[in-house]
Amino acid sequence: MNAFKNCRILLGVTGGIAAYKSPEIVRIIVKNGGQVKVILTAAGEKFITRTTLETVSGNRVGLDLFPVDGNYDPVHINYARWCDAMLIAPATANIIAKAARGIADDLMSSVLLAVEKPIFIAPAMNSSMYRHPAVIENLEILRSRGVQIMEPEIGPLASRMEGNDIGRMPEPAQIVEWMGFHLEEPHPDLEGYRVLITAGPTREAIDPIRYITNRSSGKMGIALAAEAAHRGAEVVLVHGRVDANIPKNVTAVPVTTAEEMLNVVKKEYPHCRIAVMAAAVADFKPMAQNIAKVKKSERLTLELVQNPDILKWMGENRKRQFLVGFALEDDENMQEARRKLKEKNANLIVLNTIEAIDSEDNRIILLSSQSEEKFPMVSKRAAARSIFNRITTEIGRGSN
Repeated sequence: MNAFKNCRILLGVTGGIAAYKSPEIVRIIVKNGGQVKVILTAAGEKFITRTTLETVSGNRVGLDLFPVDGNYDPVHINYARWCDAMLIAPATANIIAKAARGIADDLMSSVLLAVEKPIFIAPAMNSSMYRHPAVIENLEILRSRGVQIMEPEIGPLASRMEGNDIGRMPEPAQIVEWMGFHLEEPHPDLEGYRVLITAGPTREAIDPIRYITNRSSGKMGIALAAEAAHRGAEVVLVHGRVDANIPKNVTAVPVTTAEEMLNVVKKEYPHCRIAVMAAAVADFKPMAQNIAKVKKSERLTLELVQNPDILKWMGENRKRQFLVGFALEDDENMQEARRKLKEKNANLIVLNTIEAIDSEDNRIILLSSQSEEKFPMVSKRAAARSIFNRITTEIGRGSN
């Protein structure tokens, strides 16, 4: 991750259970060539020790705005001037409120007011707190000032409530990768391009309650949208129900059924230069939807009909668009992927296997009419970067 080479990162650790992940954040940044200094709040010290953080960072941990050793140098200003970027992970509702409202009553909140470098925040808290209007408003204030916010994940929380809910801090590797992508100088090789991307599953209703769908999370499509926007493109994302947050700099068009997705694609496709069909469209739908809920005691026989083939329609109507399709197979079925490449009249097929479903990672193979390129298992954002690297290379060669 070249973004961290010789980069000085100031990590703020606050009082949440996710503080136990902070040493791993430090370790990954240092491994990638960065330097890390840590500021620990009084509440944060209840969850992780300064000794641990000093050991992994190789630097003294900042605790107090007025050090007990009598050194009255402007500690908060020194930290703010030293760093190239600041990351708060975990970020509690308390530090988020202080940052948004300009409160400076301890070392970390004072540094946040003084720092003039990129700021990154990874909120972590109980789901009820995260959904509170005050927290929502404070996060919006920070976003409006250019602070990068990494949305928390859905997962088990420390409150021990049954089931999963939003508020869990992402894993350290995800946080560092997210931060690295923002710190890297963007390559504006897609400026002036309009990119159409589809993502997530479609749903086909059986009755008002039940439906046919699949396990797609939409994470790959969202990663593609984020990468295209990062490279300067105007991005339209047509998506079903997704399990990841959609970037703010993307035009999102939510749909439910395959027919709805096709209708939006037909509207947007003529105006785009690049189209990436990453959605997992249901192949079949019920011939007729039951108006009322089918009773459990009733025997149900479903007659299914084929849904429209959106990628095929796009291939048949392709003019100057660079068209990318996805092929999901049980294994690396190159023959099936090549058949799809030809049949759908696509420029590129991304072959991946079912292990990628609902995962943060993906192992892809890129196939064109003339070549194939295999990649190791990497994060979906890294896979998205590889896909767009290939797309821009092909367009540069004159492919259409």
